[in-house]
Amino acid sequence: MAESSATAALAAKRGPVVREAFRDDSDADTHDLDYPPGAAPYDMSDMANDSIAVMNGCGLTSLPLVGMSLGGNIARRVAIRHPRSVA
Repeated sequence: MAESSATAALAAKRGPVVREAFRDDSDADTHDLDYPPGAAPYDMSDMANDSIAVMNGCGLTSLPLVGMSLGGNIARRVAIRHPRSVA
């Protein structure tokens, strides 16, 4: 199932879905990197904190968290570092 189809199916069953574009992701709104490839000035923990910031910005205190590939790694870090944020 394509990612957008999976998101639509989840929304139909569970309600609103927050879909995050990670830093430097091809879906992110900026592609101008001011650092060389492979030398990002952030790590996976920063990206997990970004997810919490997105939740907070949406006024959410917890939600079911789903991720595939990189998103799965970030979701796992969120669950470990912020267990009360994961429903």
